[in-house]
Amino acid sequence: MNREKLTEIIAYICSKTGVSYTFTRHLKYELEHTLLRCRKAISPCFHKKIGNYRKLKDLKINFGCGPIFQNGWINVDSHNTKGVDLVIDLRSNLPFSDGSAKYIFSEHFIEHLEFPNEALKFLSECHRILSSFGTVRIITPDAAKYIRAYVLNDSEFFSHSDIGETPKIEILNRVFSEEGFHKFCYDYEALYLLLEEAGFRNIVKSNFNSSIHPELRIDFSNKWRQVSSLYMEASKVN
Repeated sequence: MNREKLTEIIAYICSKTGVSYTFTRHLKYELEHTLLRCRKAISPCFHKKIGNYRKLKDLKINFGCGPIFQNGWINVDSHNTKGVDLVIDLRSNLPFSDGSAKYIFSEHFIEHLEFPNEALKFLSECHRILSSFGTVRIITPDAAKYIRAYVLNDSEFFSHSDIGETPKIEILNRVFSEEGFHKFCYDYEALYLLLEEAGFRNIVKSNFNSSIHPELRIDFSNKWRQVSSLYMEASKVN
C-alpha cells in the first residue's frame, strides 16, 4: 500500500468518525512505519540492497534526510522522497555493519525521536556503525536559543522565522511540539549527555558549516535554521 492510498483511507475514516486531525496524522505515521518494518523483514529486494551496503566501508550516511539529500552519501529516511537511497524506520536497528561508516550526518531529525529511549538507541546505533575515530554531526533546534530570544524579546532572532508574521509564543510552541511530531527540544547540555551515554567522545559544539571535516560541511543553508539550530559533533574513540 502506498502513502497516497493510506492517506485516502485515513482521511475517509476521519470524515466519518470525527476523529481529530492530529490523531489521524499520528496514526498514518505509525501505520507507515509498521509497513516499513514489515518490508524490512520480508522484502528480497530490500535484503539485497542492505547486503550490498553491508559489504562497504568508509560510508557517509545522511540519516533523516527528508528531501535534502546529499550526492555521494547514502541518504536514509522513512519517506520515499526524491534522492532517498534507503527507506527504513530509523527507530529500529540500523541495517549497517559495525564500524562501516566514516561520517554520519543528521539534520533536524533527532527531535522527532522519543527522549530518552528512542534518541539514545539511535545515537548508540550510530556509534556502533561508525569506524574508529569516525564522526557524527547532529543538528537540531536549539531550545536555549529560542527561550533566550523569547525572554529578551529578541525581534531580530524571530524575524528570520520561516513561518511568517507569527506571535513569538506560537513559534516556540511550533518548535517544541510540531503537532506532536517533535518529541524533545535539546540544548547543549542535554545533547552532550545523550551523546556521551551513547559512547561518544570528543563532543564539541559547532556552528553552521564549521566542521573540521570538509565532508561534513553540508548543513542546509536556510537562514532560520542557521540562527536557531544547535550544531554538535562527536567521535567514536576505541
